[in-house]
Amino acid sequence: MCVLRAAHLATLGAVIGLITGGVVSAAGGDHDDRLDRLAAEIRLLQDRAATRWVDDRRAAELRSLVVEVLDDADRRSHHLMSDATGGWDDEFFLAGADGLFSMTLSGQIQVRHVWNRRIRNIGSVTEDGFELRRTKLKLDGTIAGPDIGYTIGMAANDNGGAVVLQSYNMRFRLSDEWRLLLGRARPPLLREEQVSSKRQLLAERSLVSKAFGQTRTLGVTLRYRSDPWKVSIGAMDASDNFDDQSWRLSGRVERLLAGDWDALEDFTSFPDDEPAAMIGVAVLFQTSDFADPAATDVTNLRWSADLTLGAAGMNLFATIAGNHEDRDTSERVDQYGVVVHAGRFVNDQWELFARYEWADADDVIPDLSVVTVGVNCYFDAHDSKLTFDVGYGVNEVDRFFSSTGAGWERDRPGQNGQVVVRSQLQLLF
Repeated sequence: MCVLRAAHLATLGAVIGLITGGVVSAAGGDHDDRLDRLAAEIRLLQDRAATRWVDDRRAAELRSLVVEVLDDADRRSHHLMSDATGGWDDEFFLAGADGLFSMTLSGQIQVRHVWNRRIRNIGSVTEDGFELRRTKLKLDGTIAGPDIGYTIGMAANDNGGAVVLQSYNMRFRLSDEWRLLLGRARPPLLREEQVSSKRQLLAERSLVSKAFGQTRTLGVTLRYRSDPWKVSIGAMDASDNFDDQSWRLSGRVERLLAGDWDALEDFTSFPDDEPAAMIGVAVLFQTSDFADPAATDVTNLRWSADLTLGAAGMNLFATIAGNHEDRDTSERVDQYGVVVHAGRFVNDQWELFARYEWADADDVIPDLSVVTVGVNCYFDAHDSKLTFDVGYGVNEVDRFFSSTGAGWERDRPGQNGQVVVRSQLQLLF
């Protein structure tokens, strides 16, 4: 019996030794001592097995948790990609897959250096410096489908940097040709004002446009567009001031002579552009009945006519504008202005241009007469463009025409020959 028990112990010891990496000998020593050692080996084996089981269970739980997290992330990303799109397509955009909602974000930066020299009785005065002429952000999108849209335009003041809401409106598509806009916008009048500041030929609009144009105000505009015709009719508050009974009614009609409307969104015709041409006429009636008794009430009738041509790297623009003004002092004023500018590409990147502007203010002030020449360098069309131009005031620039934003200051009476040199870098995104 003892021999049999010893054999069993030897066999069990060998098995345990193989499992634990050691060899337990059943030969020699007291049976109880050997049993104690075997029991100790069995407990050690059980502890190791339990530890491995805990580690395996933790690993399994971690694997399960990782799988759940990855599945959840995949479901979320799949959900986003299936319900919305976003990215860059000339502008940053977000849009729903169903086409009901969309939003684009665009911006404009114009960094400009201006050098101005004016004649004084005791000599000339020179001023120069840098400015952020324009810094703008615009949100544009649709709500609940393409028939309802919105525009919110924000701009930083070039004198101090304060951010203001420059333009904002809601638009409604009444049909394929008709649109209704409610909000703050320019009245349809001058062609220069209808073309965005980021698509001008020169660094700045003409002084005639500054004098005869109109600022953005609140109102309603009805627009029609087809292949040959564009019509805009606007009824707006003239002062953005609830206390003043001032309003304006304006209308503009444009006729496409060649090409398409998209080619006429700017004044430039790039070398590979197809020929495009249009004519336009506009009229505006404005009355200002101010609440302040000391203010002079004024009634204006303004009009304009223009021609725009572009073909294979050459462009031409000409406009004439007029203003008939009646004041409550029984004084009447008739003013006229003319602008002509043209440009031509000398290669795929460089464009030469020139502009002449003249205006008669029908007053004791001299007529406006300014010549400007310059060059554009297009790195990426209007998105990245460098403009350099030089302007010369043949006559005195009076306060009626002067514009600090354009770099032209008011000359003293009898002084002419003002020179303005502008260098501007524009970036659009």
